[in-house]
Amino acid sequence: MCKRVVRIMEIEICSIKMLRYKYKNGELDLDNSYYIINTSYPASYDFLDELGNTGNMVVLIYDDIQTFNGNSFDEDLAQTIKIFVDKLPSNAKLYCCCDAGESRSAAVACAISRYVGQDEMQIWKNPHYHPNKFVYEVLCNVLGFSDTEDRINELEQISANSLSNAIQSSRN
Repeated sequence: MCKRVVRIMEIEICSIKMLRYKYKNGELDLDNSYYIINTSYPASYDFLDELGNTGNMVVLIYDDIQTFNGNSFDEDLAQTIKIFVDKLPSNAKLYCCCDAGESRSAAVACAISRYVGQDEMQIWKNPHYHPNKFVYEVLCNVLGFSDTEDRINELEQISANSLSNAIQSSRN
C-alpha cells in the first residue's frame, strides 16, 4: 500500500538546457531548489557539478525508451527517486529535467505529483508533455501505486489527444 505523502511542493518540468539557462541567469532559488536530472548524456552538462554541491540533486542516467533493457529506467532508479523525494522539505521547488524536457521528466513529475497528493492530470493534459509510459509505470509501482494497463493506456491516450487537439487548434 502506498504511503500517502501530502505536501505543498512546486514541481517544474524543463529541459536540462533550460535549467542551465535559469542557473546562469540567476533565476533559481539555490537555497530551496532540488533537481531530478534524467539524461542519456551526462558529460554534456558540466554545470551540474556547480549546481549540485549540497545534496540537492539526483542524476539518473538512462535512455528514453518504453521497454526494459540494459540502459532503461528500472526499479533501482525509481527507488533513488523515492528516497530523494521523501527527504524533500514541504516547501521545496522541485525541477524534473531531462534532455528535451518532455518525456522522462514529465513522467517523473506525474508520478511524484500523484505521490505527494497533487493533480498529475495537468501534466497529462498539457500538449507540451508526453510522459514516458514505462518510466511512469515503474516509478508508480515503487511509490506504491499499482495501476492497471488500461489506466496507463488511458493516460497515454489523454496525452496524445491533448497534442492532437493543440495541433488542430493551431491549424484553425
